[in-house]
Amino acid sequence: MLVEDEDRKRFLNTINSLLKPKGKLLLISMGDGEIERKTEIETAFDLQERSHMKSGKTFEVASTSYRAINWKNHREELEDAGFIVEKIMNTENEEYSKCMTVYLTKD
Repeated sequence: MLVEDEDRKRFLNTINSLLKPKGKLLLISMGDGEIERKTEIETAFDLQERSHMKSGKTFEVASTSYRAINWKNHREELEDAGFIVEKIMNTENEEYSKCMTVYLTKD
């Protein structure tokens, strides 16, 4: 996951540069658009104890990095990268739970 601001900026700028003028992009990010938080990237891949929500079983798994951003800041970073934000939606699925989905175009 892209946690640091500079990494996120570079990713969005790269995606924008790959699109042709009037190109379209559907971008889905984990998060509910309200809560902001980020993990320490230095601990990514360290073993952590986790509980499986459905079964209640506990197991060890390599940690990951994670960044949740709110809608205001997400819209700003997308516009700063040169995207036109056509539509924003809160979505949910079994794999990632709550997600922020945006439909973008390049001017």
